[in-house]
Amino acid sequence: MAEDVSSKPRKAMDTFPGDFVELKPSVIRPALETVGNTLKARGHEINISEDASGRISIHIVPAGARKSTQDALCVSVHKA
Repeated sequence: MAEDVSSKPRKAMDTFPGDFVELKPSVIRPALETVGNTLKARGHEINISEDASGRISIHIVPAGARKSTQDALCVSVHKA
């Protein structure tokens, strides 16, 4: 019997919140830390933060840039 491929995206969406909670400390945060360490070594300022809702973010201020929201880059990952 053929598998219903239309159900795959729904299943992935259904399991994402639990997968995210499980993967954040073991995969997502270490990946952000690796990126951050590489950027720090090149003179950029970084900050990794987590909030109460579970969102994890990396804030990057490029070397030589002013510390303002206009010159910074923020990438956030969170469960829907």
